[in-house]
Amino acid sequence: MAKAKKYRLGRLEVSDQLQMERDEIIVELIDRMQKYVVQAEQSAQDASISLEDRLEYVKYISARFCGLADFLQVTMQVDVRNPETGMLYPQEMYNRIHYLKIMLSIDIAQKENAPAPAGTGDER
Repeated sequence: MAKAKKYRLGRLEVSDQLQMERDEIIVELIDRMQKYVVQAEQSAQDASISLEDRLEYVKYISARFCGLADFLQVTMQVDVRNPETGMLYPQEMYNRIHYLKIMLSIDIAQKENAPAPAGTGDER
């Protein structure tokens, strides 16, 4: 591995371990965004934690995803499109995460509105 490049940005000291080019950074951002989608999907299906915790974790992942998408699209002004659909690729990935949030919210609402099991003394 190459030695870290060290320089200053005003009063800040920077140590750049990877010294990546712009196109490499874009690839890394997209790769990380794809990993967030997979993490969200896995978390949404994780039956070992409550629906509420699943939803909170998917929301957390969504926020991180949106930060990367904003940096890619707004700060770097990079437009990444799926050639098959013509749609913005970050938007397609976000839609998958958003769908998970909606479905978990519906599951939670249904659970909260469901009648208590017979024999618990809490029947409606």
